[in-house]
Amino acid sequence: MNAEGGLPPLSGDKATGRKLASPLRLLAITAFAIFTAESVIMTALHYLPPLNEVTSVLLDAFGLVVLVFPALYFLLFRPLLLSIEHREEMEREVLRLAKIPEDNPDPIIEIFMADGRIHYANGSARDSFPEIAMAGGLVDWEHPLLAGIKNVADELRMDKVDASLDVMEVEIGDDLSQTFKMYGRRLRYIPKNDLLRIYTVDITKQEELTRAAQKLLAEVRSVKNALEDEHREAEEIGRSLLRKEPRDHRLLASVEVEPCSKAGGDRAGFLEGRAPGADEPVEWLAMFDASGHGKGASKFQEVALGGLLAMLKAGSSIDKALVALNAALESLGTGRFLVGEILRILKKGEAPAKEGFVWIEEFRIALHPILILDPQEDEARELLGDPGKLETGSLPLGLFDDGLETLAPRRALVRSGSRIVVCSDGVIEASNAAGELFGMGRLKEMTARWRSLPPEMARQATILAVKRWVAGLPEELDEEELENVRMDDDLTLAVVDVVEG
Repeated sequence: MNAEGGLPPLSGDKATGRKLASPLRLLAITAFAIFTAESVIMTALHYLPPLNEVTSVLLDAFGLVVLVFPALYFLLFRPLLLSIEHREEMEREVLRLAKIPEDNPDPIIEIFMADGRIHYANGSARDSFPEIAMAGGLVDWEHPLLAGIKNVADELRMDKVDASLDVMEVEIGDDLSQTFKMYGRRLRYIPKNDLLRIYTVDITKQEELTRAAQKLLAEVRSVKNALEDEHREAEEIGRSLLRKEPRDHRLLASVEVEPCSKAGGDRAGFLEGRAPGADEPVEWLAMFDASGHGKGASKFQEVALGGLLAMLKAGSSIDKALVALNAALESLGTGRFLVGEILRILKKGEAPAKEGFVWIEEFRIALHPILILDPQEDEARELLGDPGKLETGSLPLGLFDDGLETLAPRRALVRSGSRIVVCSDGVIEASNAAGELFGMGRLKEMTARWRSLPPEMARQATILAVKRWVAGLPEELDEEELENVRMDDDLTLAVVDVVEG
């Protein structure tokens, strides 16, 4: 079909046949054929010997038939037969095309805008909406299917533009039977004929699927929000189990965890538990780093820390509690593990006294060594234990059930006024764009540089230095400009000053 909705033009003989539509042309061909044939016959008879009248008439008639028939056939009858054949073909094509809208399962309605009458309605429209689909009947613009169309159609008529546009979907149903259908609608205005075609599509199933999907999405979001609230509450409880401030008057401390995501896997703070061989609980600085990141690591940390605190509260000593925790975490089969550092300042009488010094006791569980900055030394050093003392440590908790059967602490003398720095892997192993680690050497340098600052300020300055290293930014940038630096691991750092021997 062409752009106006008609049939494509024919070529050759069929096109010639279409030219026979003029009666004057047919008359001219017939007259010319008879005139020419009769002239030829009369000329031929003139040259023949004299014939009787009957013979002359018969020869004239026979010659006229012989000469006129081919002319009339090729110039008149053959094109006429082709024209008839073409018309029959057109009728068949019209019937075929008429079945397309008629067989359409969605309603189609065509309206004469001049008089507001239905020009055409397909079978689906007649079956679904018999009250408005009667051909020749006046249009009920108040019908739900036609709601809002009249104003749009009037605007199209005013502009006299051949245009198609979608209009708002409508819901049509029966309140008694509680059955409803949704229809999408598309308008096509044809100014040449002042016709408005309304194509509708039953979108009930799509709408039901959309509403079901929206409902499911709302439920998923509700569950997600509930889980996040529950997780946030549990995480806050887990973090609150470790105190940020020490109760030991000999210590000034700043302990903080900066998670790399909403749910971090690091925990740090102060707790109370019995030392090996002691009867009364003492205060410990504890730092734990769970493998992995995000909610999984956070949940694992909460389970581990909650189990450890429960055993300590039940009276277990710190060493036995750690051994039991290792077995418990391994039995979970999560594949996750825990590294950490636990240390304390010994009380007087627990170890041989030395003027101006204190003893510290630590359990290192596969974590980096702690740093000691002696007030009489220029550089910070790693605490590796005193000569002659057993350097004890352990495998990460939760990897092997037989990897930790006993755990002994190690002790070291530290001068009063010293600064102790404990950090997680996220500080030492923070890497820049070139893949270089921040490293223990830079941490020692930062610890010595900010020795005169209080623990809180020194901790903040060190964290900012790590972020600058990762982002490759100059030291002139302040803290606000480093807020958007993305870290791959939690930054956990504890800075503790021993203020009294």
